[in-house]
Amino acid sequence: MEDIRFLVNIRARVCCSDDSQSPYIIVINIPPTILQELDTIYPDKGPKITANLQDKILIIEAIITKAHEIAARRLKVYIDQDIMKMGLEFEVLNSGEARTTSGTFVKEPDTRFTLLDHDWPILVIEAGVFESDTKLKMDARGWLEPHDRKQKLL
Repeated sequence: MEDIRFLVNIRARVCCSDDSQSPYIIVINIPPTILQELDTIYPDKGPKITANLQDKILIIEAIITKAHEIAARRLKVYIDQDIMKMGLEFEVLNSGEARTTSGTFVKEPDTRFTLLDHDWPILVIEAGVFESDTKLKMDARGWLEPHDRKQKLL
């Protein structure tokens, strides 16, 4: 785990000095305990992650760029405002960036909205400012594949 922490720190420094560098680190053959291990080395807030536990793949975003944050936050604000205009602020909750897990899919979105008393989001924001099409497709597949019988795609 210290190797991963070291790589995250190096990648973050590289990205700070050269914004053309990718902030992503891909780790393969991860152990099933990877999430607990990451929570141990990053007890408060660590780098953003996406994991496919079945395929044993972890994608770490070592640093969040300013453009990424602006895009995600602006969209979140507009959605929050519209939810309030519709009078739904007590039914539709901005659940933030908390880690979402379902089966083998683990993701920390830029923001998510859930219904009161529901865990799975009804709306997810993933600002893909610098993400590849492959990464965006992987994220979309994880959010959209049915995770229980109540979920339906329209």
